[in-house]
Formats: sequence, C-alpha cells, structure tokens
Amino acid sequence: MRKEIETWAVEVHLNGERALSIGHGWLSGRDDIDDFKPEIRRCAENLLAFIGEDLPDVTDLRTRLAAAEQEVERMFHLNVSTQKHADNLLAKLHEAEKERDEAKAGWEAADIQISIEAGDVMRLTTERDELRAENERLAKIVDAQAANLKERDGRISSYSNALEREIELRTAAQQSAKEQFGAGCMKGHDLIDATLVGLEDLLDGKFIMRVSDFKFTLNKIKAAIREAAKERGE
Repeated sequence: MRKEIETWAVEVHLNGERALSIGHGWLSGRDDIDDFKPEIRRCAENLLAFIGEDLPDVTDLRTRLAAAEQEVERMFHLNVSTQKHADNLLAKLHEAEKERDEAKAGWEAADIQISIEAGDVMRLTTERDELRAENERLAKIVDAQAANLKERDGRISSYSNALEREIELRTAAQQSAKEQFGAGCMKGHDLIDATLVGLEDLLDGKFIMRVSDFKFTLNKIKAAIREAAKERGE
C-alpha cells in the first residue's frame, strides 16, 4: 500500500553549492539566481524526462475549459461591479479632494486671520506696556507732587502758627499800649481839672474871662485827647 506523502523537497546544486530549494511549504534560492536561469530550466527538463509528463484527457480539458469560461464570466461581472465600485470611489475621492481644497482654503484664511490677530495682539501688548510705563511715570509725578504739597502744607502750618503767635504778640502789645495810653489820658484829665480848680481859686473876678478862655482851650485839648483815645479803641 502506497504511503501518503506529507512533505517533499527538491534541491538544485551548481558546482556543488546549493542554488535552489523547492519544498511543499517553501521556495528559496540564491540572490543571483536569475544569472542561472538556463541551468535551472535544464534541471527541470531532466526531472520531467526522468518521471515522464502526464497528458490530460479531452474530458478533463473540456471540464477545465468550462470552468475557465465560468471563471472568466465571473471575473467579467466582478470586473464590472469593481468598475462601478471604482467609479463610486473616484467620485467620493473627487468630493473628498474638493472638501480638502475648501478646507485648505479655510486653513489659509484662518492662518491669515491668526497672523492679523497675532499682529493686533502684539500691537495691543506694546500699547499696554507703553500705558503701564506712562502710568508709572505719572504715578511718580503724582507722588513727587504729593510730597511737595505735604512739605508745603508743613511750611504753611508752621507759618500759620508763627503768624498766629505774631498776631497774639501784637494784640497783647496793642492792648498794653492802649492801657498805658488810657492811663496817661486819665492822668492828663485829672491834672487839667486840678489846674482849672486852682486857677479859679487864685484868680479874682477880673480875670474870669481869661480863665474861661483858658478853660475853653483846655477843654478842646481834652476833647482832642478823648478823640485820639477813641480812635485807638478806648
């Protein structure tokens, strides 16, 4: 009974070195195997000549031909379906390319807008920094002016205190002068009155007219003294 074959292999050696190995599950050869195509073909022809070539019968050929025709028909319909599918894919591809172009245009517009906005941001940042610097400069000026005002307020306060002190001193001096002047006026009044009384006692009647004139003169002096005292606040 013939044993079932599970594995098989054929090797081709050129000048004692393996050039080609063919097995039931592999196929390998030298990197330059194309340079030895005639020798490889000759080995295959010798192998066929040794075993002999089986000729297929007509029935088998017809069966295989019918199967090939069916395969061709199936492949034709498959090709038509594939073509339709390919056309659909191409249409979708064109639509996708159109969307891609639109998206690209949108991206470019967005890039331009971003560039513009970035320029605006830089400009606004510069203006903000300038405003901050200006605010700092103005704050320093305000602080300096506040310090000057504070110093001036201190000087004004000192001057006001000194002025009030000066006014108090002048008021006290004026009050003292008024009191002294008033006392002098009173003494003058008393002296004039005493003089008049003495004159009236010493002089007789024939000098009465002159004494009266003298009294009138003294009264004018007293009136002038009172007027002067009144003007000084007495």
